[in-house]
Amino acid sequence: AKYLAGQPVIVSPLIRAIERALAAETVELKGRTVAILAKDGVLRKTLGKFLVDAGAHVVVAAPRDANLAQKTKAADVVVSAIGRPGIITGSLLKPDAVVIDVGITRKPDGTFAGDMDAASVEKVAAAYTPTPGGIGPLTVAMLLENVYELAIT
Repeated sequence: AKYLAGQPVIVSPLIRAIERALAAETVELKGRTVAILAKDGVLRKTLGKFLVDAGAHVVVAAPRDANLAQKTKAADVVVSAIGRPGIITGSLLKPDAVVIDVGITRKPDGTFAGDMDAASVEKVAAAYTPTPGGIGPLTVAMLLENVYELAIT
């Protein structure tokens, strides 16, 4: 609530991880369209505020949004936290889009998969985060950074 009201707070490790991933690819958010695909309303609101504050135009979609393809094809950056393996395919993306895959699901065979179908996305996207091994470990690192910052203040 404080963050949404513009009061100083420690930023969510997940939002910091997304910010770092975009910075690593030198993605300028100002003036760009970012699609947030998420089930969680809190993530949609807090990430949306961060992106708007960075100058991005934000569009939001829920998992069963009838306009999902329209929203993703118009986006320069797609952040997906739906939790459905392979829901984001190359056919849903604008050429040279950047995809941040936050979603992770344990499949029946015990392996993990993200929201993105990497084989089709890598043919279209300029960059993407893999799942597993992408945003998850970076989120843990940002959590530790938050702990450190709180410890020294």
